[in-house]
Parts: sequence; structure tokens; C-alpha cells
Amino acid sequence: MIDEEELIRRFKDGASDAFDAIYASYYKPVYNYTYRLTKDKTLAEDLTQDSLIKVFANLKDADESRTLLPWIFRIAHNTCIDYYRKNRASFELMEDIACHDLRPIARSIFI
Repeated sequence: MIDEEELIRRFKDGASDAFDAIYASYYKPVYNYTYRLTKDKTLAEDLTQDSLIKVFANLKDADESRTLLPWIFRIAHNTCIDYYRKNRASFELMEDIACHDLRPIARSIFI
């Protein structure tokens, strides 16, 4: 188990290997979480990267006495929600297409 308090403290002090250790420790759990939310490997990888970039950007403000994982998961969760909000129109269109039987339309085009 990593000493999160020490890692956060070292990160705040400018130790370049501190974020590397955080990244190595939390990439897989964050990826698994985003994959469960998206069911898409490539999208989960992208959202994991985006989430960890946000962690990096905000780690200087992190409370050293609190556990990192719930905070990191919250960032990942919000990153996924933001992604789906920004792309809602395309998902609604895909859902509309998926909900309709396109066979009659296809027949009319090819007949």
C-alpha cells in the first residue's frame, strides 16, 4: 500500500516521481471504473487519461489527510458525465436509430 499522505506532500514539494507513483497506482482502478461506465475500451482509456490529467492539475489542492481513491473516482465519474453531456446529441441520434426498425426504409431504398 502506498503512503498517500507522503505522496501528496512530495508532489506539492515538487518531487517529479510522486505523480508517477500516483499514476502507476491508480491508472488501472480508474480505467476499470471508466470502462464499467462506458463499455468501450478506447473511450475508457481516453477518459482515464483526462481524469488523471485533472487529478494532476488539482493535486496541489488535495487534502493530505483524506484518501485519494474516492476523490480520484469522483473526478473520473464527473469526467464521464461531462463527456456524455457534451456528446448527448450524437448519443440520442444513435439511440433513435437503434430503436427503429430500419428494414422497411432499407427495402424502399433498394426496391
